[in-house]
This record gives sequence, C-alpha cells and structure tokens, in this order.
Amino acid sequence: MMGKSSSAPSATERVAANVCQPAAGAYALSARDANVLLFLKEEGPIKEEWDMSTEIIAKVCHEVNRVLTEYVKDVPVQAPWEEVTEDMRTSCISGVLLTMNTPDITAADLHAAWMKERIAAGWTVGLIKSDTHKTHPALRPYEELPEGTKLKDKVFRAIVRAMGSQEE
Repeated sequence: MMGKSSSAPSATERVAANVCQPAAGAYALSARDANVLLFLKEEGPIKEEWDMSTEIIAKVCHEVNRVLTEYVKDVPVQAPWEEVTEDMRTSCISGVLLTMNTPDITAADLHAAWMKERIAAGWTVGLIKSDTHKTHPALRPYEELPEGTKLKDKVFRAIVRAMGSQEE
C-alpha cells in the first residue's frame, strides 16, 4: 500500500512497484524476494558490491548445482536457495563475485578458492557432507575430484560468465 501523498514512497513500496512493472529486459522478482533483497541491501550484512544481479546469479548457480548434485550423487542434495543457511548463500555469492572479477579464472582456481573459504570457516575433508560436522568430501585438490564434481565447478563458472557478462 502506498504511503500518504505528503510523504515519499517507502523503499519496500518502490521495490514492489518495480517488481510489478519491471523494466524491459529486467528480471522479474517475487515481492518476497524483492523484500529480502531490499532488507539485505539496506540493513543486512551485505557488502556494497553485492547487488540484485549478483544475488540472482548466485541463486541460479545454486539451483543448477542442486540438479547436478542429484545427477552426480557426490553429496546430499542441498535445500533450495530460500532454505539454505546464510553461510551457504555467502559462499555462493563469494564464488560469483570472484568469477565476475577474475575473467581468466579456471574451474580448478574456483575450486581452490572455495576450499580456502570453507577451510577458513572451519570445514574439513570428510567421507560425507555434513553441515553439522562441517565435513565435505570435495575438500581436496581439484585433480583428485571425480569428473562429475569437477563438472559442477565448470558449470558454475559458465553460468556466472553468461549471466554476469555485460556483452551481447
């Protein structure tokens, strides 16, 4: 609902208006997603260089990774983007930002950066992935990973390059 005519629309009202009538070529967000992103941008622990497009790219990467994980069967399939922990979202967003800011990054480099970030957060290599115990079987050098697991890094990089590119 719009505010009184004597006051400017609230940030939520401005986002809702853009969601209902997105600009040509823009991604249409649900009102819920728009409110979450607005909160994160204005009040949450989000870095200034993170923007809606980065969040959308991270969400797509996460959801495609879920599908590949089901196919590869290397770790348990993660929950949908809306249900994962803030730690997992931040990890995915970090990978997107790294890929966008490092044009020549390889899938192996991306995996090494992910390993470094996970280890710094207290994760260790383990036979199974466990959020509770912070173990993950992919916390090992890229060359030692099964091809299906390597594929997830390659696809992540490809999605970021395709969606994050300003070129036509």
